[in-house]
Amino acid sequence: MIKAGGMARLGGRLVKVCSITNYFAECIWFDHAGRIHSASVDVETLEPIWVTPRTLWPEVNQLPDWVAEQREIKAKEKRRAKHRKPKPSLRIKRAGLAPGLAKELQV
Repeated sequence: MIKAGGMARLGGRLVKVCSITNYFAECIWFDHAGRIHSASVDVETLEPIWVTPRTLWPEVNQLPDWVAEQREIKAKEKRRAKHRKPKPSLRIKRAGLAPGLAKELQV
């Protein structure tokens, strides 16, 4: 039996059941881009799973300090490497003028 506030599987995605009225459950989930979605689905289509929401939806600010430091170091190295790349010159490279053309330009 699924309870409000519990987790369930809908198809292949994990959803959080917010409320149940009659035979429909109001569910929310996050997509791969971090956007939140909600839908009312039939209770019979949900498969209950018995885990706590913390294990599935960790808070961003609950990262350990050493993980955040490693991310910052990698980002700093990436920015430094990006700015060290030599950039091609934007000047137009002129080849030597042909002997006949040089005389015409001097006139």
